[in-house]
Amino acid sequence: MSTSSAPARGYNRSETSRGSSGSQTVHEYLLSQILYGLGDWIYSLAIVILAYRLSEGLTAAAAVLLFQASGRLAGVPIASSLSSSDRGRQRRLAVGAGILRATLIGTLLLVTSESHLWLAMIVAAAIGVLGPAEENSRRALAPHGMRPRRSGSLRSRFVCRWDQLAMVAGSVTGGLLIMLWSEHAALVVAASMSVAAVALLSRLPNPSKSPSPGAIAVEQSARPAAPRRLGTLQLLMLALAGGAALGIAIRILLVEVVIGDHGSSELVYALFVALAGAGAFAGPISVPRLLGKLPSEIAIAGITGALTIALIATHVADRLPLVVPIVIGCGIL
Repeated sequence: MSTSSAPARGYNRSETSRGSSGSQTVHEYLLSQILYGLGDWIYSLAIVILAYRLSEGLTAAAAVLLFQASGRLAGVPIASSLSSSDRGRQRRLAVGAGILRATLIGTLLLVTSESHLWLAMIVAAAIGVLGPAEENSRRALAPHGMRPRRSGSLRSRFVCRWDQLAMVAGSVTGGLLIMLWSEHAALVVAASMSVAAVALLSRLPNPSKSPSPGAIAVEQSARPAAPRRLGTLQLLMLALAGGAALGIAIRILLVEVVIGDHGSSELVYALFVALAGAGAFAGPISVPRLLGKLPSEIAIAGITGALTIALIATHVADRLPLVVPIVIGCGIL
């Protein structure tokens, strides 16, 4: 019995060690993703407020977000051409893109007057172009433990919705940094978080030759769609573009309503952005069950119409508390 039990104990130790290593990999990857999301939202908040402050108006702030959105649109085919099932290549791409992102955010420290805002717009466009490729490469490196689960548990929901949590925490953190110090201090923290996210990503174990579920998803997403699905995909892309435009308009309008009209601090504006993130986190809990009963065309038209109404309501609301349910509703939609 002692002879047969020894290998069993050794096997258990090996399995435990392997499981512990896998758990550490998942935690490091998730922490890297959260730091990436936190840095991205702090940067996003800081660059909008910086443009608004320096130009003393909405035009430059709107231009910054439009340049970034246009950059993301241009970056989609680039990301598709760079997608691969080679996890080693994807990690190199993710690390390189992360370092470049941190460098671009750092260059915004040179934007100190209205005459320098052209640099902010170039940086916003460049980060927009970089975004899809960096996000795809990061997704391709997802460990097996990060595969979405259907259990619906609170832990699983938090892991799978880390981006909404980063939106909430990053917005509040950015608002606090700007209120206590300045937009440039927030940009320094955002760049530092991007570097930390890259450092964690580079510490992950050497990628295996077999593709991860994330890599397979990226590779499949790059394949041409079947002809019968093209109509649905075109409708979806059009709806996403419209929704993005409305989202940009609402964010810009919130700057004017919160800071300009009501004279509130940058932290209050950040809290409104965080409310949208809270709504986005809560939305997937029940909304798909409702929309699943409707044709996609009707659901998309209804959501777009609701966002349009929300934009108008935000403009006409004369008290900030009235804007709170509107912003939460936008996040859910």
